[in-house]
Amino acid sequence: MVVAPDQPPPEGFALHGRTSPLTDPWAPIYARTTLQAVILGLWAREPHVNGRGFVHGGLIMALCDNAMGLSCVQAAGGEASMLTVNMTVDFLEAAQIGQ
Repeated sequence: MVVAPDQPPPEGFALHGRTSPLTDPWAPIYARTTLQAVILGLWAREPHVNGRGFVHGGLIMALCDNAMGLSCVQAAGGEASMLTVNMTVDFLEAAQIGQ
């Protein structure tokens, strides 16, 4: 299943308003904000995958890092500046185009 870049956001998500040179090529990225977290997501497309057709782990790590920092700022009331010192991720399953 190939997902069009203009596909609507997943339920409960809206277009993520914060951009960066790193994540701009992956757009559109969607966000769902709660009182203590910012959850990011995207519809996996061809530019997101590695040579084996799975969503690239580096992309997943970058989105996790971004969401983690935004969530920490959100939990702190929005008045903080954060950066990642250490992060570990265990991949449980491969993501495919269209997910």
